[in-house]
Amino acid sequence: AASDVYKRQMHYLNYQRIEKAKDFLLSNSMTITNISRLVGFDDPLYFSRVFKKYTGASPQAYYQNLGNTNTPDWFLNNTTPQ
Repeated sequence: AASDVYKRQMHYLNYQRIEKAKDFLLSNSMTITNISRLVGFDDPLYFSRVFKKYTGASPQAYYQNLGNTNTPDWFLNNTTPQ
């Protein structure tokens, strides 16, 4: 049915968005809010929910589990440095 095609397309699109977001997280140069917008999510909270659905972890937890223990607080708190 048409709704199945739509669901498959949205799954593929979200998968691609999350893969790109993972690349951005590895770069450690942007906030979660900026990353969410760059990959096509207007709402950072929705982005975090979708990210967790696809990866099993929030963006912050995913980043921390990469072994990046020197994460600046401003990055994890979704703010820009002063």
